[in-house]
Amino acid sequence: MPEKPTYDELLKNEEKYRTMLEAVEDGYWETDLAGNFTFGNSAMCRIADRTHEELIGSSPRADADKNTSKRMIAVFTRVYETGQGEKLTDFELVTPKGVRKIIEMSASLVRDSLGNPVGFRGVSRDVTEKVMAQEALRESEERYRTVMESNPDPVVVTNQKREVLYFNPAFESVFGWTLTEHKNKILRGFIPKDKRVEAETFFSKLLNGESFSGIETIRNTQSGERIPVSISAAVYKDMSGNALGGIVTLRDIREKKRMEAQLMNAQKYEAIGTLAGGIAHDFNNLLMGIQGNVSLALFDLEANHPLYEVFKNIEKNVKSGSRLTAQLLGYARKGKVEVKALDINKLIKDISDTFARVRKDLVVIHDFSPALMPVEADEGQLEQVILNILVNAGQAMENGGKILLKTANVTHEDIDDSTFKVKPGKYAMVQVVDSGVGMDEETRKHIFEPFFTTKEMGQGTGLGLASSYGIIKSHSGYVTVDSEPGKGSSFNIYLPVSGKKTTEITPVPKSNLPGKQTILLVDDEEIVLKVSSKMAERLGYRVIKASDPREAVKIYQDHFNDIHFVILDIIMPNMSGGDVFDELRKINPAAKILLSSGYSIEGQARSILERGCNGFIQKPFSMVELSDKIREIMGE
Repeated sequence: MPEKPTYDELLKNEEKYRTMLEAVEDGYWETDLAGNFTFGNSAMCRIADRTHEELIGSSPRADADKNTSKRMIAVFTRVYETGQGEKLTDFELVTPKGVRKIIEMSASLVRDSLGNPVGFRGVSRDVTEKVMAQEALRESEERYRTVMESNPDPVVVTNQKREVLYFNPAFESVFGWTLTEHKNKILRGFIPKDKRVEAETFFSKLLNGESFSGIETIRNTQSGERIPVSISAAVYKDMSGNALGGIVTLRDIREKKRMEAQLMNAQKYEAIGTLAGGIAHDFNNLLMGIQGNVSLALFDLEANHPLYEVFKNIEKNVKSGSRLTAQLLGYARKGKVEVKALDINKLIKDISDTFARVRKDLVVIHDFSPALMPVEADEGQLEQVILNILVNAGQAMENGGKILLKTANVTHEDIDDSTFKVKPGKYAMVQVVDSGVGMDEETRKHIFEPFFTTKEMGQGTGLGLASSYGIIKSHSGYVTVDSEPGKGSSFNIYLPVSGKKTTEITPVPKSNLPGKQTILLVDDEEIVLKVSSKMAERLGYRVIKASDPREAVKIYQDHFNDIHFVILDIIMPNMSGGDVFDELRKINPAAKILLSSGYSIEGQARSILERGCNGFIQKPFSMVELSDKIREIMGE
C-alpha cells in the first residue's frame, strides 16, 4: 500500500501546480456550487479585468447581460446534473472597466474525496480579437461581394489556370455565360483566336504582379459576337505573396466606340465644311468679277446686238457656278438666306410636279398629312434638299420606277437616334422612298461626304447629298437613310415644327433706275472693289472706294454727312466687317449699310443684321440686284 504524501509534499505539489497554472495563457478558475470564484490564475484576472482579491467571491455572471447569464446558468446546471463537462462559446461580458470582451469557456464538475459535488472548475479564453477579425472578414467579404454584384461592368475572377472562380451578374448579362455552369472551368471561345497570343502575354504579366488599366481589345460573347472591351486587371495573392490568380474588369465600350467614330466623322465633316465654305467664299468673289463685268457689258447692249447672247450665256454659267457654291455653303451649313414659316406639303408638291414632268418614266406618289405643321426654314435651301434627293432617286431608277413622297407629324421618340442624339420635341417628317437599285452599307456610310459619288467622271459633283445634309443640320434637323442593294432607298428628313403660320408673300416690282447718292464701297478684294464700283457708277451713284477697313472708318468719320449709303464686305483682314459696322454706327446711328459677302447670311452676317444692319446681298450679284437692294434700303 503506497504511503500517503506528507503535508510538506502536498504543499510542494500545490505550489508546483499553482506555478503551472500561472504560466498558462488561458484563464483557469474554480467556483463553489453557487458559481462564485474561489480561485483564478493571473490570466483569469486579466480576462475579468479584476485583481485576485476582487475576483475571489465574485461571479462570472456579474459581467454578463441577462441572456448570457441564462446561458451560463444552463451550462452549469447541465454539468452539475450530468457530471459531464461542457463548453460555452462566444458569450459577451463587459468588465468593471467597461471593456467589451468575447469569451470562450469550458466547465467541469469538482467533487470531494467522497464524490460529492463541491464546485466547478474550468478554462476561459479571451477570443475577442479572433471573433472581431472573423466579423470584419465577413463584413469585408460581404462588402466586396456587394460591390462586385452591383458593379455595372463585367468582372471575372480566375485562378492561375484561368479557370473561373467567380463572375458577377454584369458578366452574365453582357457575355451570356452563367457562373453555375462554368465555375472552375475555362471559358472556351471567350477570347477570339486572333487575340489569344495577346491574352497569354497579358495573363503572364498579370501573374508576375503587373497590373493593367484601360487596355482596349476584343472579346467574344457566348453567341459568338465580337465586342470591343476595355480591360483592367490585378493579381490577387496569398499571405506569402504568391500569385493565386487574376481579377479582371471588362468594360463594354461599344457605345464609346460608336461615339468616337461619330465624333471623328463630325470633326472631319466640320474641317471639310470649313474648307468648303472658304472655297465657296473665294469662288464667289471670282464669280463677282465675272458677273460684274458681264452686267456692265449687258447694261448698254441691245437684245439684237451680236454679243448680247454671248454675254447672256456667260451670265448663265456664272449662275450655274453660283449654284455650285451654294451647295458648298449648304454643306458648310452657311447657306440659309431667308427663314420663314413654310407649308412643306405645298413646297414638295410644286417641286415634285416639276420633277415628274422631266422624268415621265417615273411614277410619283404623294401621301401628305393634311394636318402637317409648318416649319421655319429657308425656302430655297429646302427646295434644293428635296430636289437633290429626287434627282438622286431618279438616277437610281434609270429604267423607270416609283417614288413615294410622304409627310407626317412625329416626335423625337419616332426618330432613330442610333447615330445621333435627338433633341426632344415635335418634328415634321418628309420621307422619300424610291424603288431603285439601293445601296450597300459601305456606300451608305459615305453618301453625305462631300465629293463622294458613285457616278462616272463628269456625271456629278458629289455635293448634292452632302449639301442637303448640311442644310438640314443648319435647320436643327436630322436625316436618316435606310437602303439595301436591290430594295431601293428611303430618306427620312426631320425638321423642328414651328408655331408660326405660313404666309403668302406677293413680290414687289423692282426697277434699276439711276441713282444720285454717294456710296462708300468697302471690300479688300481688288477685283470685287473695282467691278462693284463701276456697276454702282453706271447706275448713277458717286462711289468712294476703300480696300482697308480702318481706312473706311476714317473716310466715313470725315465725310459721313456726304455719304448716303455703305456697301460693306464682311470678311476682311485687320478688322472684321462686324467691327467696321459697329464703328460706323457709333459715328452715325442712322447710317444705311448693306452687307456683301461670298458667304451667305448665316454666321457673322446674321449677327450684324441682328444688331440693326439694313440688309444683305450675296456675291455674285448683278447690276439689277444691286440697284434693287439699294433702293429697297433707301426706301425709294
